[in-house]
Amino acid sequence: MTWYRGRQSDPESKGYSEGVGKLPSKGYFGLLSLSRPYYFRMGGWQVENRIAVIGVVVVRRSEAAKRVNAILSDYGEIIVGRMGVPYRERDLSVISLIVDGSTDEIGALAGKLGAVPGVKVKAAITL
Repeated sequence: MTWYRGRQSDPESKGYSEGVGKLPSKGYFGLLSLSRPYYFRMGGWQVENRIAVIGVVVVRRSEAAKRVNAILSDYGEIIVGRMGVPYRERDLSVISLIVDGSTDEIGALAGKLGAVPGVKVKAAITL
């Protein structure tokens, strides 16, 4: 038994598969129906872009601000908008980011920000 196109099929039947461990008869691009939409582009695969809101709380603003700004500059091509609110009495800042990029880019940005000591990050990604 093997899985093609999201359902189980028997190699004896004339269902979706042509045999165990083989690709569908439509060739390599028949696999595209197995997952969410992909777009083929010269040079490789391009995943559909997502819109996300990333919330960043910088707890020790005086220590982490330079590293956070450097990371945000590195990902400037996917950042659509940014709003930062300094809360000087508590020595913290709240930054909200609107980003437009692949899930890998959004995850990498959130991961790098979260790796900075004193920074908490949450991301909400659209479908």
